[in-house]
Amino acid sequence: MGLQCFLDGGARSGLQCALADIFAALGGDGLAGLIISGFVLVPFYFAGEGDAGTPAVILILLGGIMIRELPPQYQGTAKVIVVIGGIVAFLRLAEAYVLNRSI
Repeated sequence: MGLQCFLDGGARSGLQCALADIFAALGGDGLAGLIISGFVLVPFYFAGEGDAGTPAVILILLGGIMIRELPPQYQGTAKVIVVIGGIVAFLRLAEAYVLNRSI
């Protein structure tokens, strides 16, 4: 991360300078969203003893907050996080009501 980005100031804030380098290193918005989702999903999945309901809700809420708070060029990452949270929630509902054959 170059110090010149922070010293220039202007329209770019310190957050935008830091995010530009981080997202470039991660390979773009989609991959960054996937990595962030994984870091949120996996610990809460194991903490919930294999229940994916809590991580799904956290991903959807976190992504919704990030859509409003991130600079416009990084909002695609937040949208990926919301989509992954929705997919996890759908799979959890399917597991509870459709895929459970013991009912």
